[in-house]
Amino acid sequence: MTIPGFRCRPMLIAGIFFSCGIVWGHHVPGRLYLFGAAGLATLSIVFRAGRFSRFTGWILPLSILLSGAGMIYLKEHTLPAGHIMAAPPTDEVAMIGRVAGVPERLSDGRGTRFVLDLSGLETAAGELDPVTGRILLTITDPEPRFDPFSRLIPGMTVRVETSLHAPNQFWNAGSIDLRDYYARRNIHLTGSIPFTEFITVYESPTLIPSGSLSINRFRHRLLNHLYRHSGLFFTGFWSGLGIPADDPAVLSRALLLGSRAELNEEIKRSFQESGLFHLLAISGLHVGIISTLLYWLFRLLPLGYRARSAGTAAMLIFYAFLAGAGPPVMRATLIIGLFLAGRTLDRRADLPNILGLAALILLVFNPSYLFDTGFQLTFTATFGIVFLVPVLAAWIPFIRKIPFHRIILVSLAAQLATAPVSAWYFNRVGGWAFLPYLFLVPIVTASLFSGLLGLMTFQWPSVSICLLKLHGFFLAVLIAASNLIARWPGITFRPVTPPAAVLVLWFLTLAAVLFMRRFRPAVWIAACLAAATVTFQSFHHPERLTGKLRMCFLDVGNADSTLISLPTGTHFLIDGGGTWESSYDVGRHVVCRTLRCLGIRKLAAVAVTHPHPDHQKGVISVLEEFPVQYLWVPSLNFDDPDFKRVLETAQSRGTIVRALDDRAVFDRLEVNTNNRSLVLGIEYNRFRALLPGDAEKEAEAGLIRYGTTLKSVLLKAGHHGSRTSSTPAFLKAVSPDLIVIPCGVKNLFGHPHPEVIRRMNGLPNRPSVYRVDRNGMVEVVTDGTGMTVRSIRRDLTR
Repeated sequence: MTIPGFRCRPMLIAGIFFSCGIVWGHHVPGRLYLFGAAGLATLSIVFRAGRFSRFTGWILPLSILLSGAGMIYLKEHTLPAGHIMAAPPTDEVAMIGRVAGVPERLSDGRGTRFVLDLSGLETAAGELDPVTGRILLTITDPEPRFDPFSRLIPGMTVRVETSLHAPNQFWNAGSIDLRDYYARRNIHLTGSIPFTEFITVYESPTLIPSGSLSINRFRHRLLNHLYRHSGLFFTGFWSGLGIPADDPAVLSRALLLGSRAELNEEIKRSFQESGLFHLLAISGLHVGIISTLLYWLFRLLPLGYRARSAGTAAMLIFYAFLAGAGPPVMRATLIIGLFLAGRTLDRRADLPNILGLAALILLVFNPSYLFDTGFQLTFTATFGIVFLVPVLAAWIPFIRKIPFHRIILVSLAAQLATAPVSAWYFNRVGGWAFLPYLFLVPIVTASLFSGLLGLMTFQWPSVSICLLKLHGFFLAVLIAASNLIARWPGITFRPVTPPAAVLVLWFLTLAAVLFMRRFRPAVWIAACLAAATVTFQSFHHPERLTGKLRMCFLDVGNADSTLISLPTGTHFLIDGGGTWESSYDVGRHVVCRTLRCLGIRKLAAVAVTHPHPDHQKGVISVLEEFPVQYLWVPSLNFDDPDFKRVLETAQSRGTIVRALDDRAVFDRLEVNTNNRSLVLGIEYNRFRALLPGDAEKEAEAGLIRYGTTLKSVLLKAGHHGSRTSSTPAFLKAVSPDLIVIPCGVKNLFGHPHPEVIRRMNGLPNRPSVYRVDRNGMVEVVTDGTGMTVRSIRRDLTR
């Protein structure tokens, strides 16, 4: 008795069972999985030697499943001896280590980040305590005494003074766990270095670098070469088309050498909306084109096909490490390398078996890769191309008459296979984004060919510069095409986050398509109808909580954003978060994603309580991505650039702007932006909530005059828990049962102030206090009498 298909495609079946074991071990951790796997493998050998050999076909896959469960347990629950996470430092520390990899300039131009491979921590006595682990450090010095990118050469020994903490995480519904993301890359802590004076670089002229360090240093030289020479001719012409002169150079370093940190938000957004975002990562398309170029170059030499295949595979491995050895390029290189290895050994290339073997190798190396978004997209897309292309070609017979029909079929198959994964992680699904591939694949191919040849000839500057300028031209054309395609209607769609059941049903439907010949037509039709019904219900379910009011206080760092959902299915957003200095778009990446995860498709109104970046910058993206009927602002008379952008965006989207300035209060106050915050209240039966924005003590004194009407069950603490707000008299007048403080982890302002916490705890009714920095997103659901409070990290029912 054996599993069907195990003999003909053992690696595929083994990869599936190992993956299932990883999922099992991740959700049901246990110490004995590996012992169980060893026991089953022993039984398999015994049974095969005896009369029970027919059972070995099931016992061996089950042992593989238990092996996957055991390996993910070891990965997630064990650390090497002397690892820094065994006793993470809580105060500022001085540490010594080597620069791992190539430093990366940040896209906003406000710093450089690099990975430090620890050697030890300095003790109070000045001794070195050996410690292992990797730390991600960001230099934010606006006026550094040296250029970190050029000075921090890979392998260089440095001493750093900083405070360490877990990776910053926005804890909201549907948020991606950045701590798991970095842990998969063996990074567990991060740190910020405000001044380069806190870094001491030790020169190591006698250091003989290892192979990986030599590759990283060579990569460092190539990145500098691209930085200097991959610009554009006729910059005025391209600027007129909306393409800054630096964009092709930034895109070049991402496409050729995997350095994506410098990609700005404009490029990312353009490629996302045009359905071409995967082109920004070195993945299967890039590695396939590069392997074709290398194989073509080897054909110029008097070599046989085996030597050409072996040489191409060896050069691909070198290029993968040169491109940073990131998970996407390593996955693609492994798949193509196994295919070339099969050609070298005169073995028949069975692509499903090769994919299973590649997945098995990667997951044995690091089982947590299974939960990586890129891993899932790579293998679902590749499986879709392998299995769906023949089915689509049979279903659409006329497509063979279309030129380049193979490219269309490959793109469509990959899009169908990755649609649920893309909807789950990015809330974006391709419409007819597969069609532009017909025109863009030659441009991408030409840009990669010219760029790689430019890097290969960097020792001959005149030749290299000409090739890189040609490379920059093709990239400029690619950016212009992406900007144009992004404006086409229906190129991509932004669905709400589907439930897990829809993802499972989607893949089951694809499986039914593949094996439809083995099923009766009635079963096939029923499966398609069920999939369509569940998908429709998932993406178009009614957005109302029957008889319930919901308030969600989002985690947007030391900023503010609150979602209010009425029982009728009407939604309001109060503020949209933002940052004072960073260019990170909290509105697009945090607020909009959370809204879609909560099933929100449109907003009745968005309120900007006052024109400060931590309240209004995220509103711009919300207005761009959601239909909004009204925009509420305290006044139109604010001379603030970001506020004017908010108003312009609203007007361009057809949103009605209304100023709600209450002169009965504000005319008595000094001109203070915080004190001119909109103060909003909501009442539902016996439940009342008060949202005072960033109102300070002067505005609170005016609000107290409203008397008993100020009393509320819920209070959002004003000004993030600052000492200038939440005065004792105001808290006594409101007398809340629940207080929510929107503040960020270890923020520079020290919010919430300890004195404010003492005031809240000193109230006679002892209200429950939730802090967004500790509890994550706080959700309050009420039927008008009682309320249920939930958060990412703690639940409380009253």
